[in-house]
Amino acid sequence: MITKNKYPLRGDEMRKGIGIILACSLMFVTACSQTEHVSQLDLENKIETLTQQMEKLNTEIEGFHQEKENFAVISNVAREFVRASTSGDEEKLRTILSEDIVLEREGNKITAIIDGVEWLLFSEERVFHFDDWVIQGYHYNSDENTYEMFIREFYTDSNQELVSPPTFLHVTFKKNR
Repeated sequence: MITKNKYPLRGDEMRKGIGIILACSLMFVTACSQTEHVSQLDLENKIETLTQQMEKLNTEIEGFHQEKENFAVISNVAREFVRASTSGDEEKLRTILSEDIVLEREGNKITAIIDGVEWLLFSEERVFHFDDWVIQGYHYNSDENTYEMFIREFYTDSNQELVSPPTFLHVTFKKNR
């Protein structure tokens, strides 16, 4: 059985209803497009941040690669430096040290002058005997393309007792070629 609607919509009421539905739809579409635009901007900012982080990490990885690749060479040069400085081998020191470092021999002492500061490298008058050395640390500085070696030297006195405090060297190497 078909019945007639008791409250039929009139023409203007129907137009108002359609107008309200259209207005709501338009607001919804506008809100969605603005949200999408903000989200796009947020995504672009996140991509830029992640790209910068990735570049920084790639630089660090390259630095670690350089450290690993050149460790044997740098540690051998460090060994040569320690041997030359503890034995007084002035000729060897001159081949290892930068041209910026002035080596001076005064009597039985060899001094390195670096930026106006004197560093005693060797003295025949020393009362301690050099025993050994170890690498305490190693680092590649990618900004300056230098290698830093942290060395601990062990000395004993005339009674074969370990000298305290220990001697630490912080040596920086840079390839001159």
